[in-house]
Amino acid sequence: QQMVDEFPEMDFLGWLDQARQSQQIGIHMVRGGANHSWEESGTLDLLQSWEREQADPKLFSFHTLPKAGHWVHIDDPKGLLAAVESIHKR
Repeated sequence: QQMVDEFPEMDFLGWLDQARQSQQIGIHMVRGGANHSWEESGTLDLLQSWEREQADPKLFSFHTLPKAGHWVHIDDPKGLLAAVESIHKR
């Protein structure tokens, strides 16, 4: 229960930014385009700016599945598979 209660206070964007700037691992994100919370929070703009800044798509990429909501693996499994395949082809 403690983990659930503390979840809203977690700074995942800070962690992602540190990992992205280290350039030691590739970060590949997939979001559901029907999940508008990314837009409302400003997260979408931030992640898109990171993608524009990154010259190497092997280090950071961002994919949107327009028809999927929060559960991309349920809402658009074929789209998720295509996104994963495109990452591995780079």
